[in-house]
Amino acid sequence: MARIQPLESIERLARIMRSVNAVDGITMSDLALAVDLPRSAVNRYIVTLVNLGYVFRDERTRAYRPTSKTHELSKGVMRDQKIQHTVLPILNETCREIGWSLNFTTLKNAQVTLIANTDSVSPLATKLRKTMLMRPVLGRAAGHVLLAYLSEAVRQDVLSMAEQQTPDLYAQANLAQDQIGGLLDGIRDKGYAASKTAKRRLNTVAVPVHIKNAVPFCLSVGVDETLLSLAEIEARLLTPLQTCSKRLTECLSGLDTDSWQEATTP
Repeated sequence: MARIQPLESIERLARIMRSVNAVDGITMSDLALAVDLPRSAVNRYIVTLVNLGYVFRDERTRAYRPTSKTHELSKGVMRDQKIQHTVLPILNETCREIGWSLNFTTLKNAQVTLIANTDSVSPLATKLRKTMLMRPVLGRAAGHVLLAYLSEAVRQDVLSMAEQQTPDLYAQANLAQDQIGGLLDGIRDKGYAASKTAKRRLNTVAVPVHIKNAVPFCLSVGVDETLLSLAEIEARLLTPLQTCSKRLTECLSGLDTDSWQEATTP
């Protein structure tokens, strides 16, 4: 098998970003020297980074500096890891009680994003999934729970972005657009969602994790439909999930839900 060659353009971009971030302002000439590239080549990268909002030019000194948007790239990862480390002990304890693997998810870029799971602890897990795995927001119980507790305006923004990412979003989820409102109203009334995951043979139950006046996270379990029916999942797993959710609410009570929502939704 031929060896995959690294992308030279990405290597150059990384060198430029490291140099911009290393000092308190750097001119185009000094940047070209620092990364050992022609000034014309560096200029193309910098113009792109400025247009995207990752770098700004100080007109007084003509120096380039990283913006807060650049710093958020690492802060977002650090924030997710901190939450992951906080919730895993509680998730693992519940996993040992019920056997099945738990999923702790949030909305990020209009997709359901897996922050933590207990695959490594569950005796019933068949594979280890990576965190930050992203899935469409419709067609799965966790996504419906997260949508149900958003304000109407934010929910419409999320769905609009999700449809841009996946043009056949509603068809894949076997849902009509006029069904969404009733579906989410029912979830809020019951306090949980239980459904078969679209395009996968999984019966899933999902509960919200309330923090202050928001629901930034969801807790769910999915089981192959040949092993447990939807009714069996609700009967066996709903109560342990709700108990676990309450414990998560307590340990995450200090989270700034406003800033979290700004960072994870459109």
